[in-house]
Amino acid sequence: MMMITLHLPEGMSSRIARAAAETGSLPHDFIVQAITEKTERAEAKSGLHALAQQRYEGFLESGESIAWADIRTYLQLRLNGQEAAQPSARKWRR
Repeated sequence: MMMITLHLPEGMSSRIARAAAETGSLPHDFIVQAITEKTERAEAKSGLHALAQQRYEGFLESGESIAWADIRTYLQLRLNGQEAAQPSARKWRR
């Protein structure tokens, strides 16, 4: 376990204490949970960016993609409980 000292802005300590009390936790636990949630969001965002970059590079390499109109039609049919063939990728012209 690592120990970190935080210098909080004026009034933040009392705000944390109130919020922790309202959630039935201790200020320490409240802070740890807040840091955990923020870290998990940052990691998830980073993962999404990496996936988007990977897919974009795949598109640049293959030149193939599925048109948004085809995807939208497919999704609308599926949401309405209808059968729909999955749209296929096609080569894009510049």
